[in-house]
Amino acid sequence: MFNSRMILNSKNAAAYARELSLVILNSKGVDVPFTSKLNVLLSEPSDYKTISPKASYAVTHEIAQDFSLSTPGTYSIKAYYKDGCDTPPKAPAGTKLLTEELESNIVKLTLHSQ
Repeated sequence: MFNSRMILNSKNAAAYARELSLVILNSKGVDVPFTSKLNVLLSEPSDYKTISPKASYAVTHEIAQDFSLSTPGTYSIKAYYKDGCDTPPKAPAGTKLLTEELESNIVKLTLHSQ
């Protein structure tokens, strides 16, 4: 069982205010800061989902709205998931609540000048 709310926020945001964070480095290896300002409420029990083994769950975020990606070049992106809820609902019988942090592989994104 996991928190499917998938709020994308700064890696420095309070744990309850994010499930996802991205570390984006520009072509010089400099961290690209998260620029959005969010007003996040606590997770609700309905935010939690259970999926079968080997299944996947996908969400889409328009990261250009949250990070300044206007400079041409190659960016490295790594995603992290961690449920920060202090009081998650009890996992259904036969399932386990995902409590550890997950991290993605690094993805490269190249932006070209127009």
